[in-house]
Amino acid sequence: ELSEVAVMQLMQLAITRGYFHGNATPQREITEISAEEIDVHEYSSQDLDCAVVPTSFGYAKRDFLEKRLMEELIDAGGRLSQEDLAFALDVNKLFVQQTILKIIKNDESENKIVMVGDDYIMLGEYFREMEPAVRLALSDAGGCISVSHLANQVLLLPSDIVLENYSKQLTDKGVKVELMGGMTFFCTDEWAEQEKLKIQGAFEAILEPTFLETVTHLHSDWDTSYVLKVVRDLCQNRVIKGTIKESGESSSKNGFFVPDIYLCLQRESLEEQYSTQGYVTIETCRSIGIGSMSDHVRESFPSAQIFDNFALDSERIINPIIPVLQDAISENSFCDMRMHIPEPLLHFESDLIALMDNIVTPQIGKEGEVIFSQGEMLYISCGMAKNIQRKILPPLIEDYAKIRAEKLFVLKSKLESDVPEGKKERKSKRKKDSKTNVINYGVAPLGTVARAVLEAYPDLMDIQGSDDDLNKEPVWEIVEGENDNDGPILSLCRRIIYKSSFIKSCKQAIEAELDRLRLSTSTCNRKVGAAKMKSREGMFEDTFAAACHQLQLHAKALSFFSADEDHDNHKLLQNDFLRSNCASFASRITEYCLFENDLEGDVFEITYKEGDHTKNNDDSVPRYCRPIEQSCETFSKPYLSCIMNTDADPNNRALPLPTLRQVLSGSLGVTLARLWSHCGEDCYDNADVIIGGKAGNADIFLDFAKDNCLSICGLPFKLLDKKSEKQFMFARRKELTGKLENTENPASVLNLSIMLLCQQIRGLAVAGPHLPGPILNRLLIDPPSGKKVPTPVAELLVQLSKEVKDSDDVNEDLVQKVKSCGLSRDILKHEI
Repeated sequence: ELSEVAVMQLMQLAITRGYFHGNATPQREITEISAEEIDVHEYSSQDLDCAVVPTSFGYAKRDFLEKRLMEELIDAGGRLSQEDLAFALDVNKLFVQQTILKIIKNDESENKIVMVGDDYIMLGEYFREMEPAVRLALSDAGGCISVSHLANQVLLLPSDIVLENYSKQLTDKGVKVELMGGMTFFCTDEWAEQEKLKIQGAFEAILEPTFLETVTHLHSDWDTSYVLKVVRDLCQNRVIKGTIKESGESSSKNGFFVPDIYLCLQRESLEEQYSTQGYVTIETCRSIGIGSMSDHVRESFPSAQIFDNFALDSERIINPIIPVLQDAISENSFCDMRMHIPEPLLHFESDLIALMDNIVTPQIGKEGEVIFSQGEMLYISCGMAKNIQRKILPPLIEDYAKIRAEKLFVLKSKLESDVPEGKKERKSKRKKDSKTNVINYGVAPLGTVARAVLEAYPDLMDIQGSDDDLNKEPVWEIVEGENDNDGPILSLCRRIIYKSSFIKSCKQAIEAELDRLRLSTSTCNRKVGAAKMKSREGMFEDTFAAACHQLQLHAKALSFFSADEDHDNHKLLQNDFLRSNCASFASRITEYCLFENDLEGDVFEITYKEGDHTKNNDDSVPRYCRPIEQSCETFSKPYLSCIMNTDADPNNRALPLPTLRQVLSGSLGVTLARLWSHCGEDCYDNADVIIGGKAGNADIFLDFAKDNCLSICGLPFKLLDKKSEKQFMFARRKELTGKLENTENPASVLNLSIMLLCQQIRGLAVAGPHLPGPILNRLLIDPPSGKKVPTPVAELLVQLSKEVKDSDDVNEDLVQKVKSCGLSRDILKHEI
């Protein structure tokens, strides 16, 4: 089917050739040549250099046809298909294509021919003539139209031809080319300005980091890539106060806008936290949208110490640690770093190691080790490690060596007894069998060592939290691939104890015990081992310090309860303290002095009433050598008197205090008599008024004991310090807890619970018959500051106290509730 233009051209050609004039001969163009006038080989190749071209009516010159081709294009309005043009010129399509290509190559004019594939041929003028139609379509579209829509619906041309010919033409006249959603658009400057204002308004309202796609989803006609371009330009020109952050390959999808006001607020928040707390962590920075912690902190705080995961102020965090660590070093102790390093920083072990190595150690020297375990951080001084090696380990190794050597000795004896006699003789002449020669000595158990360390340093229990891990009999060696994560105390023992020297010491001790067992001909009491039985002097000395400490701790409690305005209660408690604690201490050193002077059981008699405050009730061990019981509910009340002859007159009996002066030489008897006199007349037979008076005084007794113990028993009075107090109270709490767990007696449950709560809340050691009375009442009085007994717990204690006093039938549920309160490690968090 021919187009209208082609039909018109065909009609014109027919008229020109005379097809509508009968047999008339058509007028011949001067450019037409007959076949006889030219050489046929001159045009047969269809080469562009050929001067003539064959047509249906003969031949035509090439320049003539080129001229006709341009005329046909112009007559057709600048656009004509190649087929129509070939028909109009009466030539084949190949000639048209070749000719057009030649013209395009040599044509430099603005009206340059454009060839669209195998289809259309157009003049540049055509695109200019169609510009009004393009602008009209752009206006109808609101100032923005896609090139594909313009090409397909308006110009009926390929999109690339439209873009190529109109991009520069329209750009010079206020139209821009934009790429949106993978498509190319023509957009007017007015449309672009309106869109920019819309986008500017939307992003000026944003106060926190927002992904671009989040914004474009709220505006369905917005393209994310175009919005990104506009916003980036607005940010660069500071029209919008913010920045574009891009992540991933597709910045338009993964880009997000961060307003400056948000960064300012976050910077202020970061600076405030750093200024307030003295540190900031990388997690905090990420949570507030700050990507580079080091840059922000360094910019605001140039002197900050910056690590991978946190930054801190040396003056506020590090400098206060230095004197604490120096104290630990000088005292041969440890430092719980949790008390000095903020808890969030304890999660970054590698950074803390770097902090200690690079900042702290250069200031204090390499005087200790840092232990990390279960979020705990401990600094162990070298002095403490040496003390453990020298004082704690030797007795443990000795005890272990005795037990282990016995087992090995029995095993070896059994193996040798299984060997026939003949083989025994031959075996003695040759090297022992390798299997019997290999001995697995082993080492002292980790749990045993850890418990001994805790007893020596009771403050470590607060760090360990629970001894459950110790009761599971942990092993020294950590299985490969597993973390040493069974508590800081076990980690401490592994780091500072489990070394070649410890293993060697255990081996040597076991070998020494094996040698002793081989040479021994007696089978009695093998567990005593190679060590000598302690003398009475040694046993007394071992228990003397604990007796001094116990006396001072109960005196401290008496001072606390003396603050009560009730004078009767004060007098009651002091009298009990004199008759029990003071008299018990006096009886201990008196019995020892009598032993030292060979007067034991000859002149004096000390009787004990209302209980026993010593652990060992074996009569073979003198009372003054027995370890004290730190958890006794009621102390015994010693009474000093002279042994009476059966024939003596009771009314004319000897008095103990004058007798002490007589039988003990020098000032020893006088000093002992005065010590007893300060206990009060209830503690000895018929008080001697000349020596001391009838009424006792706790403060005078304590001062007198401190000043005169050395002259009485040869040992100075052991003053209580923080370390010894903590050790004593730790062991006491452990004993009290064990007792409370194993009793169901309501009175004992009440007494033990009061003792434990008083130690936990007030840090005091109390005992005696007045626990449910004045002591409980004083305990429940709210202090002006510090811990106090929770009201529900106080009500339970008071209720049980009344039932124990007034009734034989005590509520079992009430007893169990009070018991649970007493066993609670933290009564403030205990739920009833």
